Amino acid sequence: MSHISPDRLADQLGNGDVTRVSTAAFSLVNALQNQQGLLPGESVGAVLAAFILTMEASGMNTADAIGKARNLMADANGRRPEFKAVTDYLKAEVLSS
Repeated sequence: MSHISPDRLADQLGNGDVTRVSTAAFSLVNALQNQQGLLPGESVGAVLAAFILTMEASGMNTADAIGKARNLMADANGRRPEFKAVTDYLKAEVLSS
């Protein structure tokens, strides 16, 4: 199976569709919320482990990927509403004790 180059992945991230990316982010967070018995700190660990493993597997520069993702989530008022909604869901459903 062919591996997509880190540069191509970076381009796709930098030009990502906000609706598709925010919907997928919500789906990931929702999967955490539906995981039976997962403590809030374990949810954070799961997200971080998935992030680290993704960065290692992709070969992308981590700092560059974080910057591109922050740019994708930003608008003139700060955070795009689609991503603010994900943050609110995380706080209320996944990270609350």
